[in-house]
Amino acid sequence: METQKPLDPIKIPAIVQVISVLPYRIVTLWSNGEVRENDYAADVQRWATLDSPVYQQLAQWEYFKSARANNGVLEWPTVRFQFTFGGVDRDEAIDFDRLVTYEQSRLMEVTALDSATLGETISRARHQARITQGDLARRIGSTKQYVSKVERNVVVPKADTLQRMALALGKRVALL
Repeated sequence: METQKPLDPIKIPAIVQVISVLPYRIVTLWSNGEVRENDYAADVQRWATLDSPVYQQLAQWEYFKSARANNGVLEWPTVRFQFTFGGVDRDEAIDFDRLVTYEQSRLMEVTALDSATLGETISRARHQARITQGDLARRIGSTKQYVSKVERNVVVPKADTLQRMALALGKRVALL
């Protein structure tokens, strides 16, 4: 694994999109423009031996391949766990910590976002198009507050929202 400088916890990139899920390898696009790969082959062997139905399920390809990006993290919607929190029974999809996922990944490529975050790139494109945050919000069916949060990297837009933003700005989304 390559040596990486420690990340500022406030500036941890988020997963924007899962590009591909191969047998126990996941390639992702991050909000900082990096394309990274996580290899879970060794983990899967260990998960299969754990006394945990959740990890035993995740070790099976039919479940593992359901990985997706959700709120900036890797999530498996088909692998659920139940727990009680504050006296309330909950059922949630398993997800992996964003910082750990990033730190355990291998950099494959840096896209055009190399020197800017996704939010900065959107802000720059919006200014070049000479439209306000409110105009962009109306064009994508959202709010000015949401566009502001995206530009400040507070939230990461889902792939379909990112596509609508690009179209509204006269741009296209290119992963590589």
